[in-house]
Amino acid sequence: MLTDEKDGNGLWGAALVSPGDIAKLDRLCAESGIPVATLMDRAGHAVANAVAARHPAGTRVDVLVGPGNNGGDGAVAAEVLRRRGFDVVLLDASEGKGATVARDALAAYRGPRLAAEPASLRRGAVVVDGLFGVGLSRPLDGEMAALVEAANTLAATIYAVDIASGINGGNGAVDGPAIRADWTVALHAMKPGHALSPGARHAGRVVVEDIGIPPRIARAITPAAFLNKPGRDRLAACPLLAEAGHKYDRGSVYVLSGPIDATGAARLAATAALRCGAGLVTVLTPPSALMVNAMHLTAVMVKAVEGADALRARIDGASRPPVVLLGPGLPPDARTRDMVLAALSSTARVVLDAGALTAFADEPETLKAALRAKGKTGQPAILTPHGGEFSRLFASGSYKLSRGRAAAAESRAVVVEKGADTVINGEIVDIGGPPWLATAGTGDVLAGLIAGLHAQGFTAEDAACLGVEMQGEMARRLGPGLISEDLLTAIAPVRSALEERLTAARPRPYIWR
Repeated sequence: MLTDEKDGNGLWGAALVSPGDIAKLDRLCAESGIPVATLMDRAGHAVANAVAARHPAGTRVDVLVGPGNNGGDGAVAAEVLRRRGFDVVLLDASEGKGATVARDALAAYRGPRLAAEPASLRRGAVVVDGLFGVGLSRPLDGEMAALVEAANTLAATIYAVDIASGINGGNGAVDGPAIRADWTVALHAMKPGHALSPGARHAGRVVVEDIGIPPRIARAITPAAFLNKPGRDRLAACPLLAEAGHKYDRGSVYVLSGPIDATGAARLAATAALRCGAGLVTVLTPPSALMVNAMHLTAVMVKAVEGADALRARIDGASRPPVVLLGPGLPPDARTRDMVLAALSSTARVVLDAGALTAFADEPETLKAALRAKGKTGQPAILTPHGGEFSRLFASGSYKLSRGRAAAAESRAVVVEKGADTVINGEIVDIGGPPWLATAGTGDVLAGLIAGLHAQGFTAEDAACLGVEMQGEMARRLGPGLISEDLLTAIAPVRSALEERLTAARPRPYIWR
């Protein structure tokens, strides 16, 4: 699968490169003396190698090719597989169109060809999808739509060349029929369409293959985003637990509780914050809910707090500025708004989720102004909305990266838009969360993880990115059927693994022998 290779700035691995920038790289390679035909030959060999690594010679392979360079890549793969003893048939949908280099690759194929129609697909064959590449921006229709739908019904392993046909490589949109690949051989780098839903669900397992674009040329473009895979340099800048430290070194978290009939969410978040390493965690509860919270909590402390003034007094009276988490279980009302504004105007670092966000649905500018003021202090708040909560506060354009970047710029906050493709600040995409995370309370646990990491000294962005990554790993370890309480049991081993990664990222000291 994906490697831990770092991008040029050494901060995040696995760059997501836009289709426009891929075209730019092709052009720059040609201008520097690397012909497109050379890149196409390398791409075709990479696809053929992916098939040959998993299927023996003699296997039937139906290769679908279209009119673009993606079809040329597929044609090269077809000829390579044919020469290696595979039973290859080319289904040519190019109709003689496309660039000269792609037509030359099709002409170089020496095996059998069939009409590009559903009836030509053979039972029991591996399918290589080279119909359309990352530049496709329209829905498939007519014969191509029928061919794609027929391929999806086969009991076949499907390999997509660069991206599954029918997926918008720039934004992951699926506006019509699209190939459902088992494997995608991404050329040079992953594209946003591999990571953003719903396109990500068509990618299968993604293998990134180097096709020989020199680093000096690759550095000419700026990736559209990055996968949530922090590189060694980023990890080296994160805090480690001090060997001789104490609980006060590891930070304090305050979690605001909802009313007596909605206290569980705050307890989930508070326990998550404590288990992931925060030194002290306190649930600040309405007096009416004090007993129910106290009866359920042991290591997490419980204090009665009523209203915004009492919250502000508690923050001001702390020996060190805490991280304050507001939202889980809080009603979206005026009282919640007042407490959010009090926290944002204090010295505390702030994480906002759920009710703390929805409370401003009718006056989003009030929240944004407070967030901007907080951001100017160098302590940006962290927001963790799901799609619905996001749309109540920010412009909800169809492209998740651009709307995330706009929201982060507008609010001067770290914005974590949760989903199958969780996006942080429109720049970092996490695709590690399995679908069984979609159950009540998991968002509360995530907010607690982020607050707990932030309290330990992780920056707002690193706390958000690592919290999302940790929760995905916890869910994968637990498997389908998990409920939010189960996540709490998986925090310790995943947090331990994170600490090992942080330690490994440090330069090793020289040891005299």
